Amino acid sequence: MYRLTAEQHTEIISRYTSGELASPLAREFGMHPAAVGKLLEREGIEKHSRTYTNRLGHTVNERAFDSLTDDTAYWVGLLMADGNVHKNMVSLRLKESDIRHIEKFRTFMGGSQKITAHSSTSGGKTFVKHGYQFNSPTVVARLAELGITERKSFTATPPPELLDNRHFWRGMIDGNGSLGIYPRPRSRTKEIVNLELVGSRNVVDAFCAFASKYLDRPVNTHSYKSIFKMSLGGRPAARLVAYLYDDASTALDRKAAKAGEIAEWYKLQPPERTSKCTRQKN
Repeated sequence: MYRLTAEQHTEIISRYTSGELASPLAREFGMHPAAVGKLLEREGIEKHSRTYTNRLGHTVNERAFDSLTDDTAYWVGLLMADGNVHKNMVSLRLKESDIRHIEKFRTFMGGSQKITAHSSTSGGKTFVKHGYQFNSPTVVARLAELGITERKSFTATPPPELLDNRHFWRGMIDGNGSLGIYPRPRSRTKEIVNLELVGSRNVVDAFCAFASKYLDRPVNTHSYKSIFKMSLGGRPAARLVAYLYDDASTALDRKAAKAGEIAEWYKLQPPERTSKCTRQKN
């Protein structure tokens, strides 16, 4: 019989009460799901409700978004940026190279549905995305409370409880943002860090407020017709990227790698020159 250490016992209880399902936890810890169920019963912990999305018995954790943990905040941000809600269906599609991130989301949701490939053609080129979707009126209703609804492209509004949450904004950047180190021709500085986010007016304004508060300097929204964007460069961008991605529990792998490159770039930069001179008294 498998025996848990005290640390594993505590971790299973903590993760289950945070919204994870018994079956994925059992697989991770090498246990039978029934054993996890008995552990929870001994501790007097109420079992999660589940919804069966089809006759094959696929499941999803309907309580995944009940408590706003760091990971929950991240997935709320990514879904607001790149997810889709239609009637009672929630879906997330990312490009083929990001399939591992889709797998992370499925694990977070405690889902058993297959990840499927979807191809589209544009300009003579074929693009492949991988997606995960599930049906749950309960999750759809909870996401609506958090500002994620149908046709959200121009109306999405971050929930008040996540306005200052760096994990939420990292999810937004992973979905609708860009970051990197770019050449800077005809300048003494050969390279520059740049961070951008596009989205609805409400989203971009809220991110600018978040960035302004952290950096203690104004960060403004720019618009072109119906497109709203925040663009930040140089040291302020590098500082903000570090705040968003350092010690991140969940992040898109390729953007986390870029954040690491930006951190190294920042270390190699010469000290900033002060704009004011202080006179010494005689």
